[in-house]
Amino acid sequence: MSEVYTGSTLLTMVRSGLRDIGYQDSLLKQQYTFVDVFTNDYKIRTVNLAAFAQEPPSYRNACFGVLVLL
Repeated sequence: MSEVYTGSTLLTMVRSGLRDIGYQDSLLKQQYTFVDVFTNDYKIRTVNLAAFAQEPPSYRNACFGVLVLL
């Protein structure tokens, strides 16, 4: 039988995995909001967790975006 995970548990697991491969806490942002420059009206989007290559975080140094849909 498979296990059932909550969104919070999944995000904790992903965050832990990103730390394990070298991402510092300062490069991991929860509920990260950004402007989607690929839409005609520049919609505001949010991901549950974002990982960046360096500070300050921006679309230019974004590495991962995690979105949990349950």
